[in-house]
Amino acid sequence: MKLTKFTASIAAILLSTACAKKADNIEPASISTVKYDAYSCSQLRREKAHIDTALPRVSAQQDKAASDDALMVFLIGVPTSGGGVPGEVARLKGEQEAVRQAMVQKRC
Repeated sequence: MKLTKFTASIAAILLSTACAKKADNIEPASISTVKYDAYSCSQLRREKAHIDTALPRVSAQQDKAASDDALMVFLIGVPTSGGGVPGEVARLKGEQEAVRQAMVQKRC
């Protein structure tokens, strides 16, 4: 019985610390709106469209890495995805928010 509790504890630790995060659980990076000060409203709309296209694609990559890690930890006890692309998800989320704020400031 003690071995089972020990094994369950180890599995819980591996699951909670080693796996890639789902994209929804990644916080946006802090991006200044200063980068967009010289942008016109049409440039901001193009940038927003680019980010709005890239973020779901990168988020899907991150979510796949998280799912793959969960499966591999279950099967062999070790995550194998390398963590996914959390920095890119955070950057795009931050850029998305910065563009939104810049559009509000410029009344686009």
